[in-house]
Amino acid sequence: MWLMKRYATQRWMFSILVWSLMNLSGCGSKPAAQSSSSIASGNWSIVATSANASNRIFTVGGSIAQNGASLSGKVHVLAPCEAPNASDPNQSVVIKGTVSGDVFDLQAGPTAAGTMLTFVLSGEGKSLQSLKGTFTESDDCGLADQGTVTAVLVPSVSGTWAAPGTPSAGHSGVIVWLGLKQDPTSNESGAYNLNGVVTYINASCEADAVPISGYLAGSILSIGVDESSTNPVVFFATGSFTPPNISTFAGEYQTKDGGTLPACAGDKGSITFELQTD
Repeated sequence: MWLMKRYATQRWMFSILVWSLMNLSGCGSKPAAQSSSSIASGNWSIVATSANASNRIFTVGGSIAQNGASLSGKVHVLAPCEAPNASDPNQSVVIKGTVSGDVFDLQAGPTAAGTMLTFVLSGEGKSLQSLKGTFTESDDCGLADQGTVTAVLVPSVSGTWAAPGTPSAGHSGVIVWLGLKQDPTSNESGAYNLNGVVTYINASCEADAVPISGYLAGSILSIGVDESSTNPVVFFATGSFTPPNISTFAGEYQTKDGGTLPACAGDKGSITFELQTD
């Protein structure tokens, strides 16, 4: 009888040992859930280049944020068949998508011209500031397209910028200084408001510290002077950065009639601004 009790006790102790080893080794437990990557919220520039024609480029820019596995925001789209006013701060489209693991699926549009863009991007880590991937597009000029994509978070452009102009019309000796301050949050259209001053000089006039305003949407920048009746120069400039480099931006400048210094008007040309570090 005592042998049977001893055997039962040993069997019970052996069962306890096996149960403990299984729990220590994790045997039978569920695998840990995979953690998804995330992006830093802010002003994103998405540049999509066609695989069919290298000069077909889709530039998308604006505010994108991630909340859990969801992506949302508003962006501006410059596409081959978009009208020039596609860069207007009031013209924007919804961008939305999801994150699964290291894959970011996004869709932007449709624009006024019917362009719809779908992006499949990837990146590993938290608060990412750059992604790469592919895109497909439908309805732009009635053509379908596809190609590669680079997406980059654009830092603030607040600071002092300067450059000589290369005239195509008007006066020579054009020099432009910009003092810009960017709002930390986006406006309702997904762009970031810019405020500041412009100093404009040509061979016949000098306008100092004239108030300007504008916006930045991704890498797309537009600024201008609106109050022509009280300012010496009516100045406009548009351009773009090539992220992640934001030490220069290239574009066009123009001065129009209506300012209090007529000698400043009538200028037009190309310009490449450089960020001043001193």
